[in-house]
Amino acid sequence: MKKSKKESTSLIISELKKSGWAFVLIYIFLVINLFTSRGQGIVVGIILILIAIFLDFLNRKKSSQSPALKIIRKIVAIIKKALVILVGFGLIFLPDVGPIGVPWSFALGIGVFVYIAHIVYLFRNIKQRDKFGIFWCCFLLIFYPFAIYVNDSLSEKGVKDMKLFSINMQEMCNTDKKCKNLEPPWTKDHKNIKIQNNSFKIYITHLETYHTFTGGVNQDLLLEIQNLDIDYEGKNKKIFKYSENKWMPVK
Repeated sequence: MKKSKKESTSLIISELKKSGWAFVLIYIFLVINLFTSRGQGIVVGIILILIAIFLDFLNRKKSSQSPALKIIRKIVAIIKKALVILVGFGLIFLPDVGPIGVPWSFALGIGVFVYIAHIVYLFRNIKQRDKFGIFWCCFLLIFYPFAIYVNDSLSEKGVKDMKLFSINMQEMCNTDKKCKNLEPPWTKDHKNIKIQNNSFKIYITHLETYHTFTGGVNQDLLLEIQNLDIDYEGKNKKIFKYSENKWMPVK
């Protein structure tokens, strides 16, 4: 006997309530991502959906006294906390690649969801007087903003290091009358170095902002700063020339 439309709707609502708002949001995010993905991204999306269904199942069986499920729940709890920490480290060290900020923006998207969820969990743990839960939530709510702060600090340091590196490259080119590739400094963000016809081009990017250095034998050392997100055509990009041991704006 076929179920009526009203019964089917009630069943869907009942299942959504069993999953809880957190899993509902996860399902929505994963399904939207699945429809916007291509190639291997579809396979990854399906795997993530299956993992979400498995975690949803464990969440529904949290009152079960099955020894096997208890062990699985402990293992999953440890893995979840490890992944939360890894997302935090991703917010610190993952580089930005290209004008859309991948993969750092991906870690940021996950981080925002995890952060909001732990705000809710904090109130729940306070109500339940769960000391470890309160400590864990407070730790994470401090750790993620600190991770973003460190990310910005490392990005600023990377730009400063690349400025010094470009100056050293320029001096080497003029001294040797030939441009050779030097060992670049470590930077969190993506960088690229090209040397051709006794000239060089170096760029480092953070989010949508590109810092591009150009110079070479008997050439000026220039720095162009362009935000591709709001100025893709480069009409408002800033240009600086290194002269007299400082970067001077070029009008």
